[in-house]
Amino acid sequence: MSVDVSEDVATVILDDGTYTAELTLVLVDEKWYIAGFKGMSVNV
Repeated sequence: MSVDVSEDVATVILDDGTYTAELTLVLVDEKWYIAGFKGMSVNV
């Protein structure tokens, strides 16, 4: 997993063993919300 934070937007690469995904998070009122989800690959 990797995290890149720039101000109030974060990009997260998540690999849970089953799939790899990229999430875009935004910070609103001191809470992080998922603004985007992109499946990158299915790990078989």
